[in-house]
Amino acid sequence: MNSIPKQIYRGSSVTCSLALDGYQPSEGWAATLTLRGGAKHDVEGTADGDSFAFSLPTDMAVGRYWWQVIVQRDGEQQVALSGELVVLVNLLEVDNYDGRTEAEIALEAINAVLANRATKDQQSYKIKDRELQRMSVADLLKLRSFFVSRVNKERGKGGIRSIGIRF
Repeated sequence: MNSIPKQIYRGSSVTCSLALDGYQPSEGWAATLTLRGGAKHDVEGTADGDSFAFSLPTDMAVGRYWWQVIVQRDGEQQVALSGELVVLVNLLEVDNYDGRTEAEIALEAINAVLANRATKDQQSYKIKDRELQRMSVADLLKLRSFFVSRVNKERGKGGIRSIGIRF
């Protein structure tokens, strides 16, 4: 691979080879790939002709990492490249997995509340010192529109798709 990937699966063996213009190993440059996010990882590059090879750690926690390739020579230090990497769940490592985003989970919960609203008329009730107030249907529909938009954006779809709900 000739660049740092944008995403990898946890536990996967990934080696990247980077040609860094002006920072060749033959000219005395050393390179370190620094990763920060769910954990701290520093990977020393090994000379591979005029490139540096980096083997990404297989034990990286799932999540987002920000990386920099830092080159050094004779006390001089430069950031040659930077970017972001997402480590995804490897399904072989887990028994149960819910791959929905937070927006998808929230949208499902709102839809469930709206579906049950037809059988629950009271907006609020009080028992002794405890009180429960429910969101109005209008507020739930506004919140639902927000999450429909967000889910569509995450999925790369434009616009709001309306779904009819009867009360």
